[in-house]
Amino acid sequence: MPLTEIERDALSALDEQRLIDALRDLLRIQSLTGQEAAAQHWLGHHMRQLGLDVDLWTIDVASLQKHPQFPGMEVDRSKHEAIGLVGTWRRDSFSMDTLMLSQKVITLIGSTTPGAQSWLMGVSTVVALVT
Repeated sequence: MPLTEIERDALSALDEQRLIDALRDLLRIQSLTGQEAAAQHWLGHHMRQLGLDVDLWTIDVASLQKHPQFPGMEVDRSKHEAIGLVGTWRRDSFSMDTLMLSQKVITLIGSTTPGAQSWLMGVSTVVALVT
């Protein structure tokens, strides 16, 4: 399916090298599962630089664990800060059109070589357009 004019304009406005450099910087941050706070803070800082309103908060994991429907965790998170992050962009102060980006850093650890450790970090972004 061909791109729309708006999609073409959006893509042409991207600075490809800046995106690559930013991704490289993000991937240099050690962010093992349960230890993603530094990457979340980095993302929040860059969201602010892009002009988004940023809500970055510490998640009270101990309190959440007490909830009867708490689903569990893949690793112990008691020794490291858990961070929530949402960036919001509004066209102007009068507009109700709002773009929200909710970030989650995902780290996968694994290796096919005995004794070696490799990791892959991804950033999952949930985008919501509220009009």
